[in-house]
Amino acid sequence: MLKPLSPGLILVALLGICGSAHAATVSVSLNVSPRSISVADSFNIQVKVQGASTGIEWPDFRKAKDFTIAGGPSTFQSTQIRNNRRNITATSTFVAKPLRAGTIKIPPVSIKVRGRIYKSRAGTSLVVREIVKDDDFFLKLSTSREVVYPDQLFNVILKIYAREGIGSYRAKPPFIRNKKRGTWPQLQLPWLAEKAGFETTSPTEFLQGLSPTLENRGFPINNYQNSGFFQRSLLKFVLKQQTETRTASDGRKYRYFVYTLQKSYRALEPGGYTFAPATARGTIVNSRTTNNRLKNQQLVARSNSLAINVKNVPRQDRPTSFSGAIGKFNIRATVKPKKVWVGEPMTLHLVVRGTGRLEPIAPIGLREQPKIDEIFRIQEPDTGEIAEDGRSKKFTYSLRPNNADITAVPPIEFSYFDPAEEKFRVAKTVSLPITVEKGNEVDTSDVQSFSGDFINNRRRIQAVEEAVWPVYNKPDALIGQLPVSRVSWTQMGLLVLPPFLYFALVMATLRRRKLNADPSILRARGAVRRSREFLEQAEKATQAGQGAEVYQEIARALLGLLADRTNRPAAGMTPMDAANLLEEREAPEELRQSVSTLLETCEQARYGAPVGKENLAEEVSRAKGLIDQLEKTLR
Repeated sequence: MLKPLSPGLILVALLGICGSAHAATVSVSLNVSPRSISVADSFNIQVKVQGASTGIEWPDFRKAKDFTIAGGPSTFQSTQIRNNRRNITATSTFVAKPLRAGTIKIPPVSIKVRGRIYKSRAGTSLVVREIVKDDDFFLKLSTSREVVYPDQLFNVILKIYAREGIGSYRAKPPFIRNKKRGTWPQLQLPWLAEKAGFETTSPTEFLQGLSPTLENRGFPINNYQNSGFFQRSLLKFVLKQQTETRTASDGRKYRYFVYTLQKSYRALEPGGYTFAPATARGTIVNSRTTNNRLKNQQLVARSNSLAINVKNVPRQDRPTSFSGAIGKFNIRATVKPKKVWVGEPMTLHLVVRGTGRLEPIAPIGLREQPKIDEIFRIQEPDTGEIAEDGRSKKFTYSLRPNNADITAVPPIEFSYFDPAEEKFRVAKTVSLPITVEKGNEVDTSDVQSFSGDFINNRRRIQAVEEAVWPVYNKPDALIGQLPVSRVSWTQMGLLVLPPFLYFALVMATLRRRKLNADPSILRARGAVRRSREFLEQAEKATQAGQGAEVYQEIARALLGLLADRTNRPAAGMTPMDAANLLEEREAPEELRQSVSTLLETCEQARYGAPVGKENLAEEVSRAKGLIDQLEKTLR
């Protein structure tokens, strides 16, 4: 005999059926646009989830072999109400670039929504066309040096070839001159900005040297624009122009206008590097039809890629005097004073001048030079000093002669690596004549008093301010001895405390100015205050029985706090965006769920869903509690 089910089991079964029905409404679709592109173009991958707005784990396309992700994902949420039912759609868009020509297939994607996996019904595909070389307009990428060494300058050179026009464009470049009809072909140079492994000027500084203009003459580069008050306009850059006669694919010779763009780079680390192809996209007026009539021609042109090999300075046959100089250099030396006693210090200046980079050159090791360490006591510098004009570097040494037999500072070797000939070269200074005199020693028996003949013996002692200083010619006696003085803790505190207090005051002042000057920080500071003002408006609307306005003010308070504390635009923020922000900030699951639930209730009220007026005060109170929790979480 069957037993009747208990009310509890019936409720559990109904909830399971409802949950299954809700889960079944989630669907995933995949689409790409456009479906046909060239290898120089990009395309969009759009993944759409219907029936869910939060808890979505979007797919990861980074492991794809035929394309690479260049941007995104950017997410968007839309809500529609049909037959008193709310339909939510979440869309995520990725920007991708193809890695090859041909048909690229993207298989069906799997997405996890609240822990459950959903799969799109089918995959998609697109056709990628190879760029066909056109005789009328093409690009070539080259370099001044295919093999370079660290710290060595070289140039990346882009040449743009445009065959002379026809008709009214004869003997002229085939670029549109009518402002209303467009601009010259736009250039995309991936290597214009900073490139790993190289040092170069910034794009802004480089392009300023090309004299940008707003006129309809010149190439737009990397979509750089003039930021006007009311509108933005593409900047055009006039490149160096010359003419050249070339043979086209039909075997005939034509006149070409050649435009050259050249940018300097300095290699930093050894290795193999590749500069990506440059791309041009636009319209020319040189299409040659059967009747040789003027016609606009849409084009996409791409240059070759450029391989650069950065070799390390060879270790074989490297001189001991090599200190990191790469280029071509010479060296000059001076010494002062030229007449000294044994053990008296002399100042030696070594000045290195040349065409290579000066910063990596270390001080020359004089102790490794022939004979110098034997006749001088040497104090070497830690670094050198680059001249204001940036053309030379000076090293200062202190030399003390060991004996009176020294007549000159010997020639000093300076080695550098010549990258043009790929050989080490040695430059030498000239010999510097000096005079070293031997001093007389005195002992304690000679230093007793200033009476008698002893005072007159000026060759043996020297009296300075009633003190007697013996003259030595033994190098070991030249080591300076300073009296040891002890500083008390009180003296140390008096010395250290004022600078410390001043530094702390300056840092506090600078921090305060920075905080007051940063709009995002000021916005975050006032976020809670503004949210509570919105809730005060919600309380007033509650007393007036205006349910829709209550939920509107609650949504403004919650979304405004999230936007202000995360420096995001509040306009257009959706409950899904709020859930994603809280998930990024690792907010507790209970808090995320509470905020999402309340925002969805506000969304229903916004679209006219009925709300109970008796619960408005409870909703405002719940919003206040959530604001307090969010304030602690989003600090």
